Amino acid sequence: MPDSKALSIRAAVFADTHGNIRALRDALEKNGPFDLVVHLGDGVEDGARAAEEMGIEFCGVAGNEDFGSGFPEIRVLRLGRIDFLLMHGHQTDINPFQPKDIWDVHFDELCDWARSKDTDGLMFGHTHKTYLEKTDELLILNPGEQHPGSRRPPTFAVVEATGGKVEIEIRISDGDGAWGVTERMAV
Repeated sequence: MPDSKALSIRAAVFADTHGNIRALRDALEKNGPFDLVVHLGDGVEDGARAAEEMGIEFCGVAGNEDFGSGFPEIRVLRLGRIDFLLMHGHQTDINPFQPKDIWDVHFDELCDWARSKDTDGLMFGHTHKTYLEKTDELLILNPGEQHPGSRRPPTFAVVEATGGKVEIEIRISDGDGAWGVTERMAV
């Protein structure tokens, strides 16, 4: 794992690739170089394999469809000055089709997990939808998906930590080989 106290680190963050290693590799090749690949489950072995092939360090957690992967379901990762709790999200039953009041209950449970681990950030997957928000207590990121059967284009996140600054971008494939930025945040 890269030195968490390093002056600079650039990480590619994925979730819900579900076997679509081609899109994952494309994202890494066209948006790199990266120091670290992070995978938030449901295809964690896709991330591990691509990172190994490209000689990039890897950090991942298992999702509800990563049977027998051997990866933990939660872990803490420091990027720059922020400790992130990494988890897939299935632990709270959150899903993107829930009414807002039910979503909010499960989302609050995810945030409670992060606070219980004394982290400043939360990275999760499972919903297949991007999410980027800074609350008073947490920096929250869901990089979206690269599910091969999705009607939405593949997405992932780039996290750059330099000194005391952390910048996050959500990137999306245009379907013609280019990746654009849909959201950006600096803290």
